[in-house]
Amino acid sequence: MRRALLLLVLLLPGFAPAPQAHAQVRRCVSASGSLVYTDRLCPDIGAAAVTTPTVPAGSGGAASTLRSLCARSVRDLAYGLESAVQSGDANQISSLYDWTGVGNAEAERLMDHFDRIATRPFVDLLPVYASANAAPPSDGPAATTDPAATASPAPSARPLVGLRIEQVLSDGHTPSHESFGIIKRMGCWWIRG
Repeated sequence: MRRALLLLVLLLPGFAPAPQAHAQVRRCVSASGSLVYTDRLCPDIGAAAVTTPTVPAGSGGAASTLRSLCARSVRDLAYGLESAVQSGDANQISSLYDWTGVGNAEAERLMDHFDRIATRPFVDLLPVYASANAAPPSDGPAATTDPAATASPAPSARPLVGLRIEQVLSDGHTPSHESFGIIKRMGCWWIRG
């Protein structure tokens, strides 16, 4: 009897469920723009980290979420920026920003800036075109390949180089303007300071 009891005591831990290992799964956007799930850091595999955007109820669910992960056109970027500002969510604004090369101090300053933008009432989002004498940006094709990205037709030979947020201050009538440049990186369009 003792031998059976001893054998049972020794074998029982072997039947207990093993504790589950919890690995962090990261969502990354590869250089080709595809979504990659990995347990490694995104930069280690040559990709950019993706934050999960918040999707308001009734806004289209998964399709809206996927559109927010990578702005494939300037129109998608403008839509995402307008939605982020209207929702008053600084994190959504930051998910559209190209953080490449930004240090900690600058990132904190930018997040404070995004918080201020998120608290002001939204009026409009306008395209910013290069001046008539300026050359197109050297970092990639200008957004003129997507003429539907603006409400009004773009002047010929003047590439779209940024987006301007029109807002009012807390008094409700003092105008406020915030301009961002645009850049195409890793197959996605981003805002840049």
